[in-house]
Amino acid sequence: MKNKGKNFIEINKFERENTIKKRYELYFPNWMRSKNFFVRCLKMGYINIALHLGTLLDRKNILNVDFYYGSQWWTLTYECAKEIYDILLKGEYIDYYKGSLVPDESIFQTIYMNSRFKDKYYDKLTYVNWKGQINHPKTFTIEDCDELEKVNYLMARKFDEDFDDKIINKLYDEL
Repeated sequence: MKNKGKNFIEINKFERENTIKKRYELYFPNWMRSKNFFVRCLKMGYINIALHLGTLLDRKNILNVDFYYGSQWWTLTYECAKEIYDILLKGEYIDYYKGSLVPDESIFQTIYMNSRFKDKYYDKLTYVNWKGQINHPKTFTIEDCDELEKVNYLMARKFDEDFDDKIINKLYDEL
């Protein structure tokens, strides 16, 4: 039980010059979440215009907190999850994040780092390879077996049986 009482969560602080910050600073209407090519082009134009206008289109930080981001793959203690849940029930964070892009990769980290747990956390338990990727992590194939065997994580993502089921079968066989 060496990990009892530990929270495993990836946490990165948003920096001013980081364009990913636009995920929570800008308001994104629901229609802008569509996967439609035309809507995606409009969204990219909107973000580019907003980046060139500096802070002119930014929403006010009504939560008065520093914002953080990271993977939505985390493992938390009951006490920590309960505290985050209780904060979410108040509605302030949910109201703020409603018009945000990818809120699940920021809301939990932001609440965590503005809670009593902020001084003690451990890196995520899930291995993800983003090298050479932009919008999604690498999908592992049978050629990645050596890489997966060398990393020290409990889980890994991303696998797709339609892309390469050999890696999935190999991992099941080795369980």
